[in-house]
Amino acid sequence: MNFIFFESIKKDLVLIFGNYFQQIASFVFIIFIAKKISPDTYAIYGSAILITFYLKFLNLGAQFTINKRLSIRSNSSLVNSYLSLIIFSYPVLIAGVLFLIYIFNLAPLLNDYYLYIWIFLSFDNFNQLVQGVLRAKGLSNILGKSQILISICVFILILLFYNWNNYSNPLPLFIKFIITPVVAGIFLGLYAYSRKIIFPSRFFKIKNFKFFLIDGVVLMTYVLLQDFLSSIDRLFVAAYYSKYEFGIYSFAYTIAGPILLLLRTVMFMDYSRYMKVFKKISKKDFLNLRPTFLRKFFLIYFTLFALGGITSYFLLEYFLIEYKPAFNLILLMLLLFIPNILSFQYSIYFISSGANKIITSIIFIAIIISAIFDLIVVFTNHDIYLLLISSFVSKLIIYFLLRFKFNKLNN
Repeated sequence: MNFIFFESIKKDLVLIFGNYFQQIASFVFIIFIAKKISPDTYAIYGSAILITFYLKFLNLGAQFTINKRLSIRSNSSLVNSYLSLIIFSYPVLIAGVLFLIYIFNLAPLLNDYYLYIWIFLSFDNFNQLVQGVLRAKGLSNILGKSQILISICVFILILLFYNWNNYSNPLPLFIKFIITPVVAGIFLGLYAYSRKIIFPSRFFKIKNFKFFLIDGVVLMTYVLLQDFLSSIDRLFVAAYYSKYEFGIYSFAYTIAGPILLLLRTVMFMDYSRYMKVFKKISKKDFLNLRPTFLRKFFLIYFTLFALGGITSYFLLEYFLIEYKPAFNLILLMLLLFIPNILSFQYSIYFISSGANKIITSIIFIAIIISAIFDLIVVFTNHDIYLLLISSFVSKLIIYFLLRFKFNKLNN
């Protein structure tokens, strides 16, 4: 029993270490390259990140349905057939969409970088699918090893671009942009193929795939809405603000993300740990657990906020002076996580109870409110900070609606 427990922890440690190592490598690379390019140039990279954020969902949640079905039945030829279909069809679909974006000039900043975006999305889609298979088979430690390999490659890129002096060219960022999924894709693909975990399918039962599509869309909807809510402020900045302002905003987003990585990791582990506990929990036990959750999460949060805030201040004050306006944005982006902490316990409760529709509808309402508020801001005050306040208010609305719905169901 102790040996099994140790092996389980060991696998988690490899994954956690790999995740942190990759985040650190990416953070160092971004800081290093930002010193060598202007905020206007960084805006081009920010646009690429934003567009891929949405286009990745065009695989209709295939990774979710594959993970779900393999968790039920570990060896399924139909799943492997569907996997092969998505791997080969998604790059074609993305190529068509990017071609239309180019033809209609919807993202002029990216006219020279669509190939990089296509490579990123094609390999990232492959990685998401393979990761779904590996997680279903209990091989998540391999993902940690791939992240360690990616981190090493990123540090090598820092050496390669050490003397970069083209202030208006974001090429280093785009090279790193595609290196991450390409290295992961090659590593994970060779591992999975060599162990016969995935293999090219010789048949496609198209008529059966409608059930996979329905599964994927249902499982994807919650993630899609959450991601859309978290990115709607960047969408408005990209559409209605200057290139310089979007560059500063994108840089702030890049810096703020890794600061709270430890907290997100702890919350993710608690999410898995308490899923079964919350399925049939009483209101009394739920409320008794709440102070424990809040104390733990807020202790980690305020520690990371302080350390991240101090580090960001000195980094922008003395090293990345041109990006100094990003400091207040970073602090506001960190504050945006407070409603996530407040909502966390309620989210687990509804998901574990199979009430995904409740959460989905509440997030959808928050998105509409946030979009309306953001439109008012861009056409009246135009204060970029108010966009973040809008996101904060929208997430608070989610918390209060979840709390209200929980109390209503348990009275």
